[in-house]
Amino acid sequence: MRQKVKVRQLKIGNMNYVFADVQGLEEFFVYGYEGDEAEIEVPAEAVLRKVLREVEDLKRRVAELEKAVMPRATA
Repeated sequence: MRQKVKVRQLKIGNMNYVFADVQGLEEFFVYGYEGDEAEIEVPAEAVLRKVLREVEDLKRRVAELEKAVMPRATA
């Protein structure tokens, strides 16, 4: 899956480093950048792992909310 993301630039001495600003992605390939955007491709497996992590986080939050609400509902 190809997408465009913002880039961050860091200048150290006379060197300029450019980083694709991606969060939550463990694996991606940069095809190039222009201005303040980079074109990246994310493998389908990496997208699937990210979605599965998000689903597990949501399940955990729902369980916590159920525990917090259940004592009030039975009172």
